[in-house]
Amino acid sequence: MSETNLATDTDLENRKDKIQTVDRGSISPLLASMVIAASAFVVLFPIGRSQFNASMWGWLAVLLGLGAANVIVPRFTLNGLMVKWVSIVGFFGFMALFPIGRAGSTMTDFGLFVIFGAVVAGMNLTQGYAGQISLAQAAFMGIGAYVSVLLDFGETISVMGFSWELPNLPFLLTIPIAIMVSMMLSVLIGFPALRVQGPWLAFVTLAFNLLVFLFLNNEDEITRGSRGMRVLRDDFKVLGIDMLSPGRFYYVGLAYLILALGIVWWVVKCPWGRALKALRDNPGRARSLGVDVRAYTLLAFAIGSGLAGGAGALYARQVEYIEPRSFYINQSFDFLLATVIGGLGTLAGPLIGSSAITLLADHLRFTGGWYRVWFGLFVIVMMLIAPEGIAGTFNRFRAWFQARNEGA
Repeated sequence: MSETNLATDTDLENRKDKIQTVDRGSISPLLASMVIAASAFVVLFPIGRSQFNASMWGWLAVLLGLGAANVIVPRFTLNGLMVKWVSIVGFFGFMALFPIGRAGSTMTDFGLFVIFGAVVAGMNLTQGYAGQISLAQAAFMGIGAYVSVLLDFGETISVMGFSWELPNLPFLLTIPIAIMVSMMLSVLIGFPALRVQGPWLAFVTLAFNLLVFLFLNNEDEITRGSRGMRVLRDDFKVLGIDMLSPGRFYYVGLAYLILALGIVWWVVKCPWGRALKALRDNPGRARSLGVDVRAYTLLAFAIGSGLAGGAGALYARQVEYIEPRSFYINQSFDFLLATVIGGLGTLAGPLIGSSAITLLADHLRFTGGWYRVWFGLFVIVMMLIAPEGIAGTFNRFRAWFQARNEGA
């Protein structure tokens, strides 16, 4: 019987083909204290302040300091991870606390911001990660809005002489139904469009958006046509608290935005996300490696459409009135511009892009009919300065800066 030679720990340690371990170092207590204090200041200082005054310049300086920390501190270290997650928690803490005590108009703007952010997050999954352009986000948002309202109030609809009385369902239950209806319709229109290569999905979704608008505008028996539908606020309470007041319903939208970003993050980080990135970067090579191009692209399209449908259900309660023009093609183009401005293939991009089409657009309303002209000029300048979007340009600059420091 031959004697088996077992490798010792020293032999394994000296092997040239061993897997190199990465030393992430340890968290610096001083840096952690500074970052946490700065983030807390950014979150808490604006509470109760209704206008920008001289003291807010200090707030901006601290905010820029947090951004600089995310650039300077190496990403793949414990310090870098600490700075990243403290900044993320600080952002959502700001979103949760800043609206306290604000006027109704401000809460309406913030409510639209979080709802549109969820729509753009779904569109970013389709375009930024799967590499397919969808021009029907407004249509799926409208489908979700009308489905939710019809089911929430138990409307009676008539089609070709036949009448049905829809069930009167709780509002929260109508949201997943709106999501499922939008996903099923996206599969029906996406499956044939994705059988061929090229921009066919964009063409099909553009035609679908127009078709949905014409249906909503002309089908009086179901949607009341161009008159629209008044969405009377119904009873929606959580732990005995009425959530349908303008100030509280914002937090329902914020919770949905966090859910949407969480779903996109999970899809991107799981094996599906790696397959989607491969399809975006090199579809031919991904296909040669056995990736089902149509199935993965359809999955991203369906998830993005479903998120838009759920956001539509929230949008109806936010504005309390829905009509077909709110879901016309121009709204889909706004979502497309928001995705590009924020940064394709980034998780922060939808938040930046959503702020552009809500908060920035609201400040351009004084221009009247020139609103879209100025907004278009802003987009052109942004693309000249930052062709990868704001978040994409920030990531590229951070990677260049840290690579330069490592080389030095």
